Amino acid sequence: MSLRAVIFDLGDTLLDNRQLFARFHELNELWPERIYKQLKGRGYHLPDRQRVVEVLHSTLARLAPFGGNSRAVSLPEILRAAWEDLALPISEADTAACVSAFYEVFDPCTVPDPQARPLLQELQECGLLLASVSNTIWEGARLDEMLGCFGLLPYLQVRIYSSEAGYVKPHPAIFHQALEGLGISAAQAVFVGDNLQADVVGAQGVGMKAIWKRVSPTQIDPSELGITPDGRIHALAELPAELDRVFPGWRGEG
Repeated sequence: MSLRAVIFDLGDTLLDNRQLFARFHELNELWPERIYKQLKGRGYHLPDRQRVVEVLHSTLARLAPFGGNSRAVSLPEILRAAWEDLALPISEADTAACVSAFYEVFDPCTVPDPQARPLLQELQECGLLLASVSNTIWEGARLDEMLGCFGLLPYLQVRIYSSEAGYVKPHPAIFHQALEGLGISAAQAVFVGDNLQADVVGAQGVGMKAIWKRVSPTQIDPSELGITPDGRIHALAELPAELDRVFPGWRGEG
């Protein structure tokens, strides 16, 4: 069956998160402090600062979508769960302010891969449909805004975020949402991502081909995990040539 669509992961695939991970310990210490200051400045009578920080960290760790086929939630839902644990009556407006404080800590550390926009333009000009599926606690509107600022949004006809989909990769449901949004079958799509379990195993599990983007030479080889990607790239610019190998003749099918 002919190739009709390429579906991408976002983090470490179309987006460059190296600065975020390099500073992760620092940022992880900073965001609860920012939220504590937000609430303090809005006149809430809070428990001990360390108690608030601990609950914010523990609630994020408990609910964040980083562990397999779990249900997914958004950042506002995580904060509401923390308010409940802390017995704090935080308003929706103040919760939204805390969400913004969280984003202000992390968002500057994400930039587009410089090869992303030229690649998406090339694939679109070849007649392919383009989409993304990502595991995230960020709200979809915030990520759409970010992709718009990076010049990537117009190329991605369908964008599925676990925070809205209700499932995280590798759960089949989140991949099926993207395929249904594009109006194609799994056999007509290829998935491109850096995570072997979430992206490669997840996509192959619903019948898609999967191309693994290796982001670091220290990453474990898929063979050591019993995983066999249908293709491999080290940089986005390599993808068209890899599609030539995995889907011979795809350029003339659009």
